[in-house]
Amino acid sequence: MLYADSEGQAGLIGRDLATAVQLIVRVPYWRDCLARASGGLEAMCSVVPELEQEYGDNGIDLEACRTSVAELLALPLPPTADVLADLLETVTLPAFVLLTEWGDAYESISR
Repeated sequence: MLYADSEGQAGLIGRDLATAVQLIVRVPYWRDCLARASGGLEAMCSVVPELEQEYGDNGIDLEACRTSVAELLALPLPPTADVLADLLETVTLPAFVLLTEWGDAYESISR
């Protein structure tokens, strides 16, 4: 699954739709984790408690939201570390370049 944002970045985030949805549901702050990818999986996982707390501080019961969405979609939710490991593996696959309608390439999300 290819992800593209309005800021001009794009890249693979999952091998298939289910993997991409698992990422978004389990780790909605995946972009913040991906920013630490150069430090490996441990660095990516190290920011999870802080990011989870931010949701809680804003009155969002993230676990209840995850559970609800997963049940509605009949989607298993692997542990956070597994989902982030899949993301790290996926973004390091050979590059796919998304082009704009004018032929300009999006910047990689894994930079």
